[in-house]
Amino acid sequence: MEGLLNVAKRELRFIVESSIKVCFVQQKEASASIQDKLNQFDKELSSQRISIKQNLELAMLPETLKEPFVEEAGRVYGLTSNYVHLTPKQIRERIEAVDAGRTAGNEIAADVDGLNSLVSCGMAVSLVLLFHSVPRYVAGDWLVEHDGSTKKWYFGASQFLAGIDSHFDYKSERQADLAKIQAIALSSFEAIAS
Repeated sequence: MEGLLNVAKRELRFIVESSIKVCFVQQKEASASIQDKLNQFDKELSSQRISIKQNLELAMLPETLKEPFVEEAGRVYGLTSNYVHLTPKQIRERIEAVDAGRTAGNEIAADVDGLNSLVSCGMAVSLVLLFHSVPRYVAGDWLVEHDGSTKKWYFGASQFLAGIDSHFDYKSERQADLAKIQAIALSSFEAIAS
């Protein structure tokens, strides 16, 4: 009855929020036991605040992307927070959709495209945070092929994940093809941005 759009937005909010909090706990409690980390995570998750995102160490992001990333995380969280509980905005949106003949299961392409765009941004935010929650070699192994090229995947077009990928440009396997790798990353990002 709620349709596809609001449920997905609500769940995306939880993914972004929990990713911020996992990253925070992993970075601040790195040497703690698993149980202590779980207790801290439970404490963080019970809080509605995500201002802790300001205290995250985003070492694999280039300096020029750190503040835009924190803003993007806040933007996605804010947009999706409107769908946690039923709000007047949601009621208005639903009335407008029904008046236009768009009932649950009959969303139009523009609705689905908008949701896809938001989900893509939210999942990219989550991936950046998760990569900063684990040892750096995990991100390197995920993003960089054995020959030094960048793995081809959907989220490679995210400016933030491309920024993390560039963190591994020092790898000797990349040096011979570095200009080509950087050009491909730039063209992927430009294609998605337009």
